[in-house]
Amino acid sequence: MEPLTPALPTEVLTQIFALLSQHTLHACTLTSRAWYEAAVPFLYRSPSITGKGFDSFVAAVCPSVNPRIRHNGLAELVRVLDMSKLVHNGRKSLTARLLGRMKYHLVAFIAPQATFGINSLASLSHCEKLETLDLSFVSEAIPYRSLFNSLCRLKHLHVLHLPRAFQADHDIDRGSQIALRELERDAIDLSAEVFYRYPPALRALSIHGGIDSVTLMYLVRAPTTLTSLSLSHCSRFSTEIVRQYLNRLKTHTSLEHLQLGTGLFDHHSSFTAVLPPFDHLASLSIEAPLLLPYVHGFALRSDSDFRPIAEGTMGSPWPRLHTITVLGPNNPPPTAHYYNLKPNEVYKAIDSGIFPALRKLRIDSKLGWSNTSNSITDLEDMTEDKQDLNDLLEALASEDADLDEHGEMGQTFVRPEEAGVFIFCS
Repeated sequence: MEPLTPALPTEVLTQIFALLSQHTLHACTLTSRAWYEAAVPFLYRSPSITGKGFDSFVAAVCPSVNPRIRHNGLAELVRVLDMSKLVHNGRKSLTARLLGRMKYHLVAFIAPQATFGINSLASLSHCEKLETLDLSFVSEAIPYRSLFNSLCRLKHLHVLHLPRAFQADHDIDRGSQIALRELERDAIDLSAEVFYRYPPALRALSIHGGIDSVTLMYLVRAPTTLTSLSLSHCSRFSTEIVRQYLNRLKTHTSLEHLQLGTGLFDHHSSFTAVLPPFDHLASLSIEAPLLLPYVHGFALRSDSDFRPIAEGTMGSPWPRLHTITVLGPNNPPPTAHYYNLKPNEVYKAIDSGIFPALRKLRIDSKLGWSNTSNSITDLEDMTEDKQDLNDLLEALASEDADLDEHGEMGQTFVRPEEAGVFIFCS
């Protein structure tokens, strides 16, 4: 008996299944053998793993080593392994076994909170195609020396989120401390073995949690490929340590995106300028107190001295910086006046050439720029100044677009419809 409808070609099924959800894909695998063969690669490419279905997933992709159980090849289909929704499911040895089964094809891995530990590093180091690694949920404090000795073997890793939990290495001996003091005086070769070895093709690095200042200085030997850096919730840092770290990075990297998030510094730190000149920096996320010295027209002349930018010959410290996100405090600090950033001050900074490429400004609502803020006494003046700044940014973006149409500008960073002042809630 002939079928009522002709079978769809595999090529057509592939195009359809690429757009379907996990639940729908599972239903498709139960329709027919042809549909199963076409749908199952998409079902396991980026599986949705929760505590409820974790045991079934493990049984499917990581069956027993009993020789009478036929190898099903499902583990080789997994490209993205997201275990962030798991808390106490499984064991650390099971996580290592999963990585071992998927090591030849896995592209992205988000580690679970409680079941990833130092015994998983051996399997992780053999995931030769891994491009994205997120360890930010991991609760076990893994020694950084062991961690980086494993990660430096991943030649294709582009994005790395370090764990929030931190354990100081026991090999920070007297010789290492001397090396760090020499580093502070720019008297040490960054090729020295004392520093951690990064994955060679790393592009984006996220550091957060309990890491201390000494360990941060061991991370200065970043690869030249690094273009994005995020530092947040590192309460053990001081502004001086962060400034030293960024100064070392600028000598051998071309950072384009930098985030200095909230909760970054200890409560003893003074709010001073930490940003060295970055010729390629395009977007910046920073707390208001750290931006104020530059808005007011001052830049670092040496390790601790400031000078008006207009008196220097270097021009703008960031000639390509087109987007700035200004963060407010998590809680109102005792030095709340440090967060008193005003629209007219930013306008003057742009007009004086400090931020020549700025076209988009994102402001935390905690800074009082919104009309509903109670921290600004004269809301009318604030609204007018904010509108003037918004008009300036839009006009500059429109000029960029006109120059780009005539071939007089190499690249338009921000389109006119995306330029201006934007208030967001954190």
